[in-house]
Amino acid sequence: MTGSIFSQVPVVLVEMCVLTNPSDERFIASKAGQSQMADALAAGVRAALTVQGQR
Repeated sequence: MTGSIFSQVPVVLVEMCVLTNPSDERFIASKAGQSQMADALAAGVRAALTVQGQR
């Protein structure tokens, strides 16, 4: 959290899963899960940039 508190630019902390949840742990450890999360993050960034560009 220190990075976001003292940051000079906007920061977003994304929590994709709960590692104490066994099914989340398996999901994030799998190649398919990692790919799905990366795709979701990229889609979110694209959506945010699109909205920002429309202002």
